[in-house]
Amino acid sequence: METGGVEETEQGPFIVQTWDEVETEKARDLFIIDGLVSARSTLIYGEPKAGKSLVTAGILASLVSGEPFLDRNVDSPGTGWRPAICWTDDGGAAEYRSRMSAVLGEESQEVRFYGLPAMTPRLWEQLFDVVYGHGCNFVVFDVLSQLTTGNLNDSTPIAEILNGIRLFTRRNIPVIMVAHESDKFQGADKPMGHTTISGGFRWRLRLTKSKTGVWTVKGDGNRGDRLEVKFTGDVIDVPSFDVISEANGADLRGASNERLRQRGQATMNLNGEIHDYVLANCQHLNQSKTAAELAAKFPNMTVETHRRYLREGNRYGLKHDGKGWASTWGE
Repeated sequence: METGGVEETEQGPFIVQTWDEVETEKARDLFIIDGLVSARSTLIYGEPKAGKSLVTAGILASLVSGEPFLDRNVDSPGTGWRPAICWTDDGGAAEYRSRMSAVLGEESQEVRFYGLPAMTPRLWEQLFDVVYGHGCNFVVFDVLSQLTTGNLNDSTPIAEILNGIRLFTRRNIPVIMVAHESDKFQGADKPMGHTTISGGFRWRLRLTKSKTGVWTVKGDGNRGDRLEVKFTGDVIDVPSFDVISEANGADLRGASNERLRQRGQATMNLNGEIHDYVLANCQHLNQSKTAAELAAKFPNMTVETHRRYLREGNRYGLKHDGKGWASTWGE
């Protein structure tokens, strides 16, 4: 197995490469499955019951069989992929085997399962020696939160996990980490509410599932173009999926710009409506009474917000003069 230029020194393992070796490293493919699985490290995260482990089982089945995943080809080494599945949930090995065999069949596969305790730096080193010694060349960890007894709001436990993962990635063994999405940070790119986690992976896949059974996976990272794929599954708990639609970074940027344009136009339309309403209905009212009148008519904003916009003047294109009954609104 290639080691990417890793040399052992008396001070410990360091990456030592020549100029030409770095050029070769740079030419390596960014992805094993384009836009979905990095050739380095991939984080798959989402809210509970979103199907993270099921989708991961589908990825593993495609790696073993060489069949496409979500209509995207698998880039396989000459010897094929030999995954190591490192599980922490009770029954994790049986669950992964059942799901993969639903696609691959019951014949024996070159897949190994490792039940993990909460990990320490020394246990990470031992795990690497065992997995590497078994000839595995792809590793899945499911689930991140159970790999430590430390507080995941602290950086130290996260740093230990990331250092453990790098034992594999620095030997050119790609890694997938499965993690939960924090309730506090749903919809954000901070799995479990921690920026260190998201920043520690080359590629991130956020998975959601609608009430109608449609999955959406959004991919982004510091290498490669953003991706969004929508897909469904025909059979419950079987990792076989049908793609509904997909969009790349250019598509997503275009859609985002269009939403911003539409939102801006809607805001302009609302501001114009408020402008006309004040001129027609709020003469002889001071700013506070006008704000209260607007909050009743346009309840999507509070009295204080309307008051601030009236005070700033340029939001609604209005100017207030006079006091009491002599108060007037003009442009």
